[in-house]
Amino acid sequence: MSVTTSRAKADAKTKNQAWDAAVSPSAIDAARRFETAWRAHRNSRIEDFLYEVDAEQRQGALLALLRTEMNLRFETGEIIRVEALRERHPETSSETLVALVYEEFCLSADAGLPAVPAEYLERFPELETALRRVLDIHDLFDSTRSNNSWFHSASIGTDENCSRGRFPKVGETLSGFRLVEELGRGSFARVYLAEEERLGDRPVALKIARVDSDEPLMLARLQHTHIVPIYSYHADDEHRLHLICMPYFGKTTLARVFADSEAREARSGAELVVALDRLDPSTTPGPGRRELAARSFAGAVAWWGARMAEALEHAHDRGVLHRDVKPSNVLITTDGLPMLLDFNLSRESILEDGDSRPDMLGGTLAYMAPEHLESILEGDHDRVDARGDIYSLGIMLHEMLAGIRPFTNPAGCLSAWGILHEAIVERRAGVGSLRDRHPEIPPALDAVVRKCLAGDPDRRYRDAGELAADLRAVSDNEPLRFAREPQPSRSLRWARRRSKELIAIALAIGISSASLNRRHDAQVERTRLIDEIDKLIEVGGIARDSNRLDLAIDRFQTAAELARGHPDLLFLESDARSKARLTAQIAELRARAD
Repeated sequence: MSVTTSRAKADAKTKNQAWDAAVSPSAIDAARRFETAWRAHRNSRIEDFLYEVDAEQRQGALLALLRTEMNLRFETGEIIRVEALRERHPETSSETLVALVYEEFCLSADAGLPAVPAEYLERFPELETALRRVLDIHDLFDSTRSNNSWFHSASIGTDENCSRGRFPKVGETLSGFRLVEELGRGSFARVYLAEEERLGDRPVALKIARVDSDEPLMLARLQHTHIVPIYSYHADDEHRLHLICMPYFGKTTLARVFADSEAREARSGAELVVALDRLDPSTTPGPGRRELAARSFAGAVAWWGARMAEALEHAHDRGVLHRDVKPSNVLITTDGLPMLLDFNLSRESILEDGDSRPDMLGGTLAYMAPEHLESILEGDHDRVDARGDIYSLGIMLHEMLAGIRPFTNPAGCLSAWGILHEAIVERRAGVGSLRDRHPEIPPALDAVVRKCLAGDPDRRYRDAGELAADLRAVSDNEPLRFAREPQPSRSLRWARRRSKELIAIALAIGISSASLNRRHDAQVERTRLIDEIDKLIEVGGIARDSNRLDLAIDRFQTAAELARGHPDLLFLESDARSKARLTAQIAELRARAD
């Protein structure tokens, strides 16, 4: 393990310990007693509640008490700053100070007061590294930021007067590019529609960044139909800016499609094309629009997903991870083709020198895989691989089909690390079936999305090529190759593809349609029952592993009852009852221990 990674892990562990110590039983008890006393007598002193705490637990108790005082004072409209608390308690450790600064930041934001990260970094320069990391993590949970722009950086930036250079304004000319319109912005970069004067004023998308990155090198290695390519790269030394010139394919992103009410209400590929035409009247006829219009809505989503998976396969085969796959980073061209963009957070999955590259904190929480969140929590980015991009694409597919993402950002400001942990636990548990609320979604596509969103990376698609193959199968009404499609759906689609042959055979041998249907229905019902029992047992196992024992027992018992009375399913009934008994014993033992 590299020295850089080791230090990052140790740094993350220290911060976890600081917050963990504040929720120890002794710290919580001291904070509760202080709150009761303070509400009765405003002159209660924290020192009176610290002397009863053991010396090794005193720093955690101090954090819990100071946070309680801050909350109580904010509750009454009195603003108290961390500087005042530090002056009163000089024994406060740097880790505790970071937690208090974050508490003030959150309380100020909740109260509608200005909460600008750069101001906090300026107030506490000695805590800059640790505090920047905490505020970066908080930024991942910020649900108020725009998701419709071409570009968004998760890093904390400053204002227009950044020392690295001023962003130009629309109408100005920079390095031979005349800026026509701003398409999107982030903390360190902005994207403009520009005209390249040296080449006949051709329209281009120009990304202007304050900081240099590996994005031009990454994009130069990627040549794929569904990845926005790079024309050229320019370093403007006079203005200390970096310019990436790309072809202009329009300004409609998948995020803009998600935000459009008409697109959300589309029930077919043809209706989706109509919505795209309204979003961008400059659409051009071509194969992309024809492919979408010829499919159902679910088929169109699968067709889009297959193209994006093919683009990820191309990047992954060249050692490049995207790391921020989300709707605002998918451009929908005038022909209705999806194209991945913004590889600003991308990195090579295998580096020759592991110590030479700093840790990269970035991405968008709503679309992050659980192992990506864990890598942020522990400061170890080596665990994030291609399956993280597959997970993010799975969330986008879920959002396109259901209209919402499968997970909500955890709320609250108790601890950035605690919020991360809560999100990890939720995503490790996996997702339920989309068909529970949206029965119109094909079972095969539901199976693909669930495989993408498996909490354990080993249960997802091994690579984006497998995902692309299954999405192509869904869009073309073919059998899945890698995800487990429910047998009834598989049988029905098989029958549809061979309906003419089946009818001819039935007529030839004189089998009545009613008899054939009864036999087929009986087989389909038996297969459906087996799949339902298997699903209940699987969900029960996941719930048991997540310590949700009551839910696990319920699922196992339900599975056993479904299998009861079917002689050929005795093995499933026995297995489910055995698991239910074992789980009940575990629950009983834990109850006694408590």
